[in-house]
Amino acid sequence: MARHPFQPLIAAVMALITPVNGALAADSDAGSWRMIVLTGPSQFPLAAPAPVTDSVYLGELAAIKSAQAQLTGDQRKAIEYWSGGGVLRWNEILLQLVARADLPPAPAADGTYPVPDPSNPFADPQYPFGNPPYAARAYSYVAVAQYEALKVAWHYKYLYNRPPPSKVDSGIRALMPANEPAYPSEDAVVSGVTAELLKLLFPTSVEQITRKAAEQRQAAQLSGRSSASDIAAGLALGQAVAAVFTARAGADGMRTAGSTALVPGLIDAAIARGEIPWKSLETPPRPPMLPQFGKVTAWMMTPAEIIQERPGPPPGTSSALMAQELAEVRNAVDNITRSQLAIVFKWADGVSTPTPPGHWNFIAQPYIAKAQFSEVRAARALALLNMAMHDAAVECWDAKFAYFNPRPSQLDPRIRTAIGLPNFPSYTSGHSTFSAAASAVLSYLFPDGGAYFDAQKEEAAISRLYGGIHYRSDIEVGKTVGKRVGGYTVRFAQQDGADRPDGSAPASASGALLDGASFRSAVVPGSIAAVFETGLDAAVNPVTTLPLPTSLGGISVSFNGSIPAPLFSVVPNQANIQVPWELRGESTATVTVTRANQSRTFPVRFSQFAPAIFSVNQQGSGQGVVVVANSNVLAAPPGSTQGTPARAVARGDFITIYALGLGDVDQPPPTGESTPDGSSTTKFPVTVLLDGKALPATFAGLAPGFVGLFQVNAQIPPGAPSGNAVTLAISVGGAISNQVTIAIE
Repeated sequence: MARHPFQPLIAAVMALITPVNGALAADSDAGSWRMIVLTGPSQFPLAAPAPVTDSVYLGELAAIKSAQAQLTGDQRKAIEYWSGGGVLRWNEILLQLVARADLPPAPAADGTYPVPDPSNPFADPQYPFGNPPYAARAYSYVAVAQYEALKVAWHYKYLYNRPPPSKVDSGIRALMPANEPAYPSEDAVVSGVTAELLKLLFPTSVEQITRKAAEQRQAAQLSGRSSASDIAAGLALGQAVAAVFTARAGADGMRTAGSTALVPGLIDAAIARGEIPWKSLETPPRPPMLPQFGKVTAWMMTPAEIIQERPGPPPGTSSALMAQELAEVRNAVDNITRSQLAIVFKWADGVSTPTPPGHWNFIAQPYIAKAQFSEVRAARALALLNMAMHDAAVECWDAKFAYFNPRPSQLDPRIRTAIGLPNFPSYTSGHSTFSAAASAVLSYLFPDGGAYFDAQKEEAAISRLYGGIHYRSDIEVGKTVGKRVGGYTVRFAQQDGADRPDGSAPASASGALLDGASFRSAVVPGSIAAVFETGLDAAVNPVTTLPLPTSLGGISVSFNGSIPAPLFSVVPNQANIQVPWELRGESTATVTVTRANQSRTFPVRFSQFAPAIFSVNQQGSGQGVVVVANSNVLAAPPGSTQGTPARAVARGDFITIYALGLGDVDQPPPTGESTPDGSSTTKFPVTVLLDGKALPATFAGLAPGFVGLFQVNAQIPPGAPSGNAVTLAISVGGAISNQVTIAIE
């Protein structure tokens, strides 16, 4: 068995089977994260880009260099502005659009209230009226559409791996961060999907929206982050995703949410229950806001779950409890302190503001910015937050119009509210429901801010009692229901694949032992693994001699207190090791990480089989580390991997797959050493799954010349499908690996 010739790529993979922390920051596996509305990346096919040596592409690079040589002051300002992140910048713009639209229509001369008309948005009153439910829905549509579009974009980015222009041509300056592959452009994707949704939601602002979208795309190109073809592909993708969301928005029930047809029946039902029904206290009386918003489609909850989560009824309007709560409101208003009044105004979120859901977007923004999330992860954060608040709006409005409960100042006209009185029923409090849902999601995303988010929730909720517009029961029940509603989104997030491993915890969490190929599966003795431990500050170059040492930079790793682990390299918070062969047959062990005079021990589990294929993106997804046998050519689209030769394999070609976790082998070499030949074959048969169809492995065993690395050889069959992203996995002992892709001509 000859030594495999693909040492440069394997050496790079094994040298940082590292820097996993940097790879995680790029979220290169985001294309595999769970979708919300879309079915997956394949719903939007995207052709491979031209190679970076193509004459047309080289012309695009020349155009960037020419433009950079004559940048204007306005262009430099735009580059600086959009360097703050397209997702966050569009969130800021959306907050402005909502505030501008948050103005209730004035009454007509005959005492009626005209309704904004989406088919004639510039008429008086202009469309839309950006009230809290409308705003919650708008925030959620934009955020979810951005997130879904970016997940698709990330799939293709790491499938094709075209580098940014500034990394192809040293004559192009990198004026923006360029941490991901360039094709398709994330800026163009975000601008395309966002502009289409915003033009639908805020049609009177179409000029501003179109101008900002074009500015974002131009900034990406002038900064050296994207070429013209990167941007064209991204724009087309973003607009295609927007079309799916536009169709959803047209059928989600919003068109009939403002119908007042049910209001007479709600009044009669309240009277029949012996209650005083809500009525408008405006002059002339205004119809209640969006009586049927409780029937609008939620994101994370089914209609049955909306009904299931509906709280029980409020205190009866003639009950002793209601009299007690009413007295509490009047006492709060009559004896309000300066600090309480400040809280009321802080959380008023009334006319011409971004509304309560917008307030929570303001709260989230600095946390997202400080975390330095990738664009796709920033979009995830805002999508989760705003889905929860949209669902909270649906749940809250369902309760409001199920019970049609009057406001405090309706039952006691002596109550003078400190802020505007919302024109819809009292129970439950929208602020309380929104805030509890938002706090639940943000506490999940940013645990260190949990106490602050909870304090803001409590302040937002009690502000409505201080302001004289809600009873205690509105507030307390609203918080309880909002937290439950937020829980639906949190449970989705915990299983969407963005948290590691497999949705449970970040891979970089301290005290974790994960496979060195995908950083998400179990670990098998003899294989390569990554130990994550906070406080490993050393950065030691990968070892290039054998046997591997058991100490690097004063750092060592041992199992069960006495079995040293060979080390490949150490980077901050991560040590890359071989799990000793001596642990074969064990199901559990302890790992001790020692540095200087400190050590920490934590338990780990082993599996008999845990197959994992290396991938080019070092995340276990996208293009696999699979080569044409007996060559140094990656089985990938030509030009898709900078610095590495690549071509599509032909039917009949043999391929070599590099993997981990295939179990015990015959004649294992000593721990820390390599096998000199192909004699260390797996004890259990390995199957290759190409496009879901099983192929026999022609060889499966330790890769000669490397420590802990497996290779699997197979032949591409005559009937294999063609394409740049044919799926491939391996199976052993009933366990199936992560799925990667290869190119077949």
